[in-house]
Amino acid sequence: MDWETYKNLCNEPHIVSRWLLEHTAKFCDAEHARLLLSYLQRKPLEKPKDHKGTSEVDMFCTALTYEQVQNIVSFVVSTSSHVSKLSQSQHRGIELAWREYLQSFASGNKSSTSE
Repeated sequence: MDWETYKNLCNEPHIVSRWLLEHTAKFCDAEHARLLLSYLQRKPLEKPKDHKGTSEVDMFCTALTYEQVQNIVSFVVSTSSHVSKLSQSQHRGIELAWREYLQSFASGNKSSTSE
């Protein structure tokens, strides 16, 4: 895969990083945590040949429903007061990423619901 295609795909809300999946799962109930972590069992997005990143920066195509993403946003928001000051900016980033995914449904982004 070439870099331009990779970058464009990675900017899609339904393409999420290993980091985001792992960290978001910590804030969710068991059902949603399992759902998020199940994507890590799939093949990640192909990286450009000269990509230097390890599996830590893998990106995954998700196919979550509006309701699932809405629940994930609710879990993340409900835990915001329990996050240490050091990780508050990371928590805000997590929340913003999932809100962007949620917004993609309203924007008519059909790729949010397809693999």
